Amino acid sequence: MSATPARSASRSRRQLHALARAKGIEVRWRDQDGETQTCSDETLMAVLQMLGVDILRPEDAAAARAEQRRVERASMLDPVVVAWDDARPRLRARLPVAAADAPFTLVVEHQSGYESRWTRRELHVRATEGGDDVVAVEITLGAPVEPGRHRIRFEAGTARAAATLIAAPTRLAPVGGAHAWGVFAPVYALHARGRSETGDLGTLGRLARWVADRGGEVVGTLPILATFLGHGDEPCDPSPYAPVSRRYWNELYLDLGAVPEVRVDGGPRFVEPAPGPCVDLPELAAARRPVLEAAAARVGDVPARRGELAVWLDAHPDARAYAEFRAALEGSGPSGVAVHEYAQWMMANQLADLARTLGERGQTLYVDLPVGAHRDGYDVAAHPDLFVTGASVGAPPDDFQAAGQDWGFPPIDPVAERADGYAYLAACLDEQLQYARRLRIDHVMGLDRLWMIPPGASASDGAYVHYRADEHWATVCLAAHRHRASIVGENLGTVPPATDRAIRRHRALGMWVVEFELPDEPDRVVKPPGRGALACLDTHDLATFATWWRDLDPIPRRALLAALRESGHLGTDGLGAGKEPEPEAVLAATMAWLGASRAPIVLVSLEDLWLEPEPQNIPGTPDPNATFRRRAAYGLEELDDVASVKNTLDALDRARRTLKRARRKGV
Repeated sequence: MSATPARSASRSRRQLHALARAKGIEVRWRDQDGETQTCSDETLMAVLQMLGVDILRPEDAAAARAEQRRVERASMLDPVVVAWDDARPRLRARLPVAAADAPFTLVVEHQSGYESRWTRRELHVRATEGGDDVVAVEITLGAPVEPGRHRIRFEAGTARAAATLIAAPTRLAPVGGAHAWGVFAPVYALHARGRSETGDLGTLGRLARWVADRGGEVVGTLPILATFLGHGDEPCDPSPYAPVSRRYWNELYLDLGAVPEVRVDGGPRFVEPAPGPCVDLPELAAARRPVLEAAAARVGDVPARRGELAVWLDAHPDARAYAEFRAALEGSGPSGVAVHEYAQWMMANQLADLARTLGERGQTLYVDLPVGAHRDGYDVAAHPDLFVTGASVGAPPDDFQAAGQDWGFPPIDPVAERADGYAYLAACLDEQLQYARRLRIDHVMGLDRLWMIPPGASASDGAYVHYRADEHWATVCLAAHRHRASIVGENLGTVPPATDRAIRRHRALGMWVVEFELPDEPDRVVKPPGRGALACLDTHDLATFATWWRDLDPIPRRALLAALRESGHLGTDGLGAGKEPEPEAVLAATMAWLGASRAPIVLVSLEDLWLEPEPQNIPGTPDPNATFRRRAAYGLEELDDVASVKNTLDALDRARRTLKRARRKGV
């Protein structure tokens, strides 16, 4: 008897779900309220298609799954092998049944340049799975390997296969002081008295000096990566979270006064655009461009400088391809190539100088690594097979954005990324960590899964697609180990439990944000942050402290005030019945309360220190001029004249110092 249409449809749907799960797609997932959501068949098929699966209807799922199994069996080695700590690397190989017991050789090409070679007799080989045509075996190497990115070659008769071996420490080493505090500010927002300049790396260095003078160890900022600023024929998208590349820097932030070729006499003089409450980033870039062009041209006139640039380009061969990409998009020709090469060289030099200066006085730079790159940018153009170019990354609907979020940049293909041995991610991490010893990974749950939105679909019609989180974390831990750096994972929002477990396992830090941690039910106690997270009031995506406190509901408001009073950081002197302390007093008390906690780092936004009401970023706004362009209300030279700035930082520093003394005494 033939199956009924309903039964056939049910079987096809089960096969579709099985295929989706095999490709790493979450068929069912939990939203922020803990409710289970199920992806529609249409969404699953659309996501499968963008991942390269040939499927047009649920009935095609069985054949597509069979083809996937065939491809998996035909692969002799998994493309990536992870070895943690001193464990001997273990890999899986698939051998033809006829050659299951045949000899083979396994070679490790170490990152340092030498080779280790083992024959089958010298290895531990164990069969794990049999079949009609293929036998799967587990091979354990004869010895551990040192931390690094190595290459494995597998040779069996005439057959050859290769894989990337990532050997990494499980736990990240602590960096800097045990109870540090710091200040966060966007570079473009910084300026001198009266907004007479726009921030650059020199201004960031001055902020760091100011923070150090007050006891702070950390200076943090938004991504300072290259963005599109509308020069020539290129597009304009100045968002630091839509970079042209996650490996190259934004020349807008060069300290022109410290560039040797700019300091010489003659040539165009940089004239700052008229200062105002907001930075016109494209106008600023246009004003700086002639100065950079003249400086790049002068390099050729000085043999020593020309030689230094040539040495740098030889050590960074991809930089020329990046410069050629930017010049082609601008329509600026060979002179544009020279400008971009020169600008990246100068940015690298100035970042190295900044990192060295901070390190000499016990400070660290803290920067943010965006989760993606602009779909029209260099990274996507240079690695077209690595990205799912028609799709977008985003987030499902939640209380933050009821319609979900579409961030506009393409996701990385998880299969292509494994085949590449995570070389792109490793390069992005290395570029950041050579200067910043504290790196915040934006949307760190992306190491585990990303919300992928098919072409033409709404943000709510996406699905979570999983990556090899263990391999991602091995890449991150190895990079941090190489650069003696620490990792902060932005784990806010709808975070899978596996992400928080991984943060704890690898001794990275999560984030503890006051605005997210207060109870909305009466009689619940606010607990201070623990030792596993960076603590802060808010983030660049949230309301500032002043606006949040003004609009905060009564229950969480009372809970925070109770915690501050119980801890002794907020008094009641001079307050009548029903009266609240001034926002400035609440701010200082809250920062002192965070400072007295076990959090390894406490970070405060510079603008919160003077109770700034306007945020730097308004997520979801259709107006691009409303985000990432507002100058700070005070220049660096004016900060000491603002009472709330001094009072709040004094309270924070005093609390951190008291905690350090107590820890040293074993209290």
